[in-house]
Amino acid sequence: GIQTNVELMSQQKKIPNFGHLHECVQHCRKMLSREKQPPIDTIIKSGLVPYLSDLLQLDIIIQGYCINDPAVKNLGPKDEEVIIQTIFEAAWALTNICSGNSNQTHAVVHAGAIPKFVRLLANTSHLNIVEQAAWAIGNGPSAQKRPKSGS
Repeated sequence: GIQTNVELMSQQKKIPNFGHLHECVQHCRKMLSREKQPPIDTIIKSGLVPYLSDLLQLDIIIQGYCINDPAVKNLGPKDEEVIIQTIFEAAWALTNICSGNSNQTHAVVHAGAIPKFVRLLANTSHLNIVEQAAWAIGNGPSAQKRPKSGS
């Protein structure tokens, strides 16, 4: 799943099956996108938030592989698209967690996602990712302190 693939990548032991990783992240995001009672606390307690946060840098992680392993230099356009879609799904999942209560939002902040979202805002040309980054930051800790409309 998500945890195993991210751990192997972070240890630079193995390039994941990008399709499988994308499916796992997408499944997580879909669970968090449920309108009624999304399992935000379950995802947090499972320890997935730091891994989802790490996936916001999947492009950087893969660049490291490309530099260090000649076999990886030839990622095809399909792999690159799946990488972009995986970043998008991770961003969306984290955005959904940020839309929860202050403790749930804090889990995303504690995982170091906010600077990664800022990097995505500044450095990606993929508007769907930029949109999720903006939403996550907007739903972040400062949003918890703002008065509600009509207050």
